[in-house]
Amino acid sequence: MLLGHNRKMSGAQCLADMLKGYGVTHVFHVPAVLRTTFAEMERRTEIKRLHVHGEKAAAYMADGYARASGKPGICMAQVIGALNLAAGLRDAWLAHAPVIAMTGGREPKTKFRKVYQEIDDMPAFEPVTKFNATVDDVARFPDMVRQAFRTAVTGCPGPVHLQFRGNEGQIDAEEADMEPLAEPQFARVPPFRPEPDETSLRAALTILQDAARPVIVAGGGVRASGAASELVALAQALQIPVATSLNGKDSGRHFAQRQRRNSWQSSAVGRRGRHLFARECEPGGQCGRSGRFHRHRDRRHDDAFLGGAQDRHAGNSD
Repeated sequence: MLLGHNRKMSGAQCLADMLKGYGVTHVFHVPAVLRTTFAEMERRTEIKRLHVHGEKAAAYMADGYARASGKPGICMAQVIGALNLAAGLRDAWLAHAPVIAMTGGREPKTKFRKVYQEIDDMPAFEPVTKFNATVDDVARFPDMVRQAFRTAVTGCPGPVHLQFRGNEGQIDAEEADMEPLAEPQFARVPPFRPEPDETSLRAALTILQDAARPVIVAGGGVRASGAASELVALAQALQIPVATSLNGKDSGRHFAQRQRRNSWQSSAVGRRGRHLFARECEPGGQCGRSGRFHRHRDRRHDDAFLGGAQDRHAGNSD
């Protein structure tokens, strides 16, 4: 049955499709939680499910996944191990890593009946999450999962927690009219990366040029000093000329160092360097050489200034 753009589906099908839509590649969990969802993930997606040793290990691995990939890490545990999962979120909370924790929760019929290990876990997640909510109606799967991803990556990133009804999250087996709509822009950190327009790009390139930060095309690839690398590709797309290194193997750092060295050599200090002294030159004479950095020097002037260093370099002892 269809209602508008919605269709009848189970919570497991909706959650599996949404995780796929957000580009999730791995889920770290301790059985048994959201079993029906895992079965649907096997049929509908290529998401890898990693059965780990303990709940804290699941949280740690999701934390590492999030830091390495820039995408939210997913960890899961049933209600009995939920407190262990909360303890494992401390590192992610302190490091501002986007981690989404999913746990089972108490059934209404078992509340306040002293069922084995069924206590209220929600307060334990409050200090280590940005968003801490329960999902007690299967029809809330789409908007609650979207809110979890949105909160995890926006602003200052951090962990979030969703508690699904049922000690193993059995609510995912129920059906409702839903649309598994994902928002890919919230599948990474940072979620928004505006593209500069041509005017902004040209202004940025002018600033780089004025600041003497060379943009280089070397060895067939694009290299640049500092934060200019992204601007180079855009500059080439707009056919804006960029500087070219003298050696295709040079990196931006080496090219900048050589530019500084050349500038030093052409200065008054650089002209005193003994590598610029022509040993064939006689005092007051010309050696016949020419070049960018070659200077005809008066040996007596250099000897007086350098204390005889030029004579030693030229093999003279006077």
